[in-house]
Amino acid sequence: MSECKLRSVLPATYIKVHIFLNIVLDILVNTGYNPIGITASKLLENDGQGMTSFREVMNVREASKYLGVSKETLYKYLTQDQIPAFKLGNRWRFKKAVLDRWMERQSRQRQASR
Repeated sequence: MSECKLRSVLPATYIKVHIFLNIVLDILVNTGYNPIGITASKLLENDGQGMTSFREVMNVREASKYLGVSKETLYKYLTQDQIPAFKLGNRWRFKKAVLDRWMERQSRQRQASR
C-alpha cells in the first residue's frame, strides 16, 4: 500500500506510527547507536505536499526553523525565559504542541493590546 493511500485510510494510525518511529530514531541517535548514518536533518520529513513536518520534540535548530527565527534569537528568548522549553541533559528541547499553544497565546495577547 502506498504512503498516500495509507495516510488517507488510516490517518490516526499513520500519525501514531510516525511519532513512534521519530521517538525511536531520536533515542537511537542520541544514544550513539547510528548504524545507517541518520542525522537530525534526516528526521525532518517532507509530507509529499511540499510542507516540512516537524517532530513532536525539536532541538534548537529545528525549533528555530519551525518558528521562523534565527537560532540566536531563540537563544535570546531562552535566556530571558520568554519561550517554553526544557533541557534534556545539557541541550534545549521544545515540544511542538507547547510551542503551538505559546504562539497562540502570544497572538491573542498582541491582538488584545491593539
